[in-house]
Amino acid sequence: MKIDFPRSAEDKVVSSPNQKFRLTIIFGFFLLVGLNSGGFGVILPAFSLTYGLTKGDSGWLFAAITIGYLSASLTGSWVSARFGLRNFLISGLLLFGAGSLALWLLPPLGVALLARLVLGLAGAALETGGNFYVAYLPNNTAILNYLHALFGAGALIGPLVASWILDNKWGWQNLFLVWLVATLVLAIGFRLAFGSLSIDVLSSTPAEDKLLQTEEQIAATRNPMRQALKHPTIWLATIFLLVYVGGETVVGSWTYTFLTEGPRYSTTLSGWLVSTYWIGLTLGRVVLGWLIARPFFVERNRLVFISCILISIIGAGQIWLASEQPLIVGMGLFLIGFGYGPIYPTTLAILSRIVDPHLISSAISLIIGLSILGVTIFPWIAGSLLESGGLATLFPYIMVLGVIMVGLVLLFLRPAAKSKI
Repeated sequence: MKIDFPRSAEDKVVSSPNQKFRLTIIFGFFLLVGLNSGGFGVILPAFSLTYGLTKGDSGWLFAAITIGYLSASLTGSWVSARFGLRNFLISGLLLFGAGSLALWLLPPLGVALLARLVLGLAGAALETGGNFYVAYLPNNTAILNYLHALFGAGALIGPLVASWILDNKWGWQNLFLVWLVATLVLAIGFRLAFGSLSIDVLSSTPAEDKLLQTEEQIAATRNPMRQALKHPTIWLATIFLLVYVGGETVVGSWTYTFLTEGPRYSTTLSGWLVSTYWIGLTLGRVVLGWLIARPFFVERNRLVFISCILISIIGAGQIWLASEQPLIVGMGLFLIGFGYGPIYPTTLAILSRIVDPHLISSAISLIIGLSILGVTIFPWIAGSLLESGGLATLFPYIMVLGVIMVGLVLLFLRPAAKSKI
């Protein structure tokens, strides 16, 4: 049995309780990945202490998860087409459970790095597969923002859970026991929601549309990744999201270290302040994601994106100028998250509208796969800056990344670029 994903706005593809339950489980995958992403920044100092890592050495932790994420993202389109999206998502759950189990057992450093790589594979499988599922739904801008808001919700809860575990002196490794239990719950839910259904979004183009395809489109269907690699706008979107993902990860991973070692806030207060960033990210995706989906703003994407980035720059500037004031720091982190919120899912939604349907999965695989390099490159640079230039360099660095993003938006969303897709 196959689930079709029509692209017409009149098709109520999430109207039945079963379809809503399936979408809820997909949302749960993003919640799980967000939990791990948000929680890791809090346990990073304890993790580094356990294994004797300096701030510069911690770049290997980001490199390991990025290698795994990159591998699964770039092959996601092919694996989904070859083995089915259902099996692709199941593999993500299995890998997430395996990586969490390994880190819970407090293994040697080499195995811990391997476990981080496995978690990268798992996160990419769950995120890429979830994006595939939703990208083929009509009116997907709001749904994609809600989907990625669940990542933000997970990243909001993650620091609180991690701080609670550290405050109770249970050992940072027990955070991964919590993630392991959450994975088992989602696995049960996935089985109940999808059963043995084949989720084939990659071959859901209606038969009558296939008859109208040109020879060039038919060739692209045979090798969609090659065609996606030829589109300049896809590359601009990829570079833009590479910088964005880097900025998002830097804030999420290094802010806790900045707060506890700079202003020397308590672990509990620092955990709550980091959570304001993820609250902003989640609300940004829900509130601004809904707003951006309105017809008035759909035609003004450049203005919306630049406004969001400027909000994040203002927030970073607040923290830079008043890091000793926890209320201002919390407001600044909220603004960074709120501005960042809709950027990633809205970029994917824009591409799903302007790219041929048979290229969507390959474009998403390419963008998610290469943009995730930002998880390694920019936090690694941040770690080196903190090591050599001090903690005060963190938020000026975030502001510089924001300026770079503004320039990339002007290139990515220029009218001439859209016409090339």
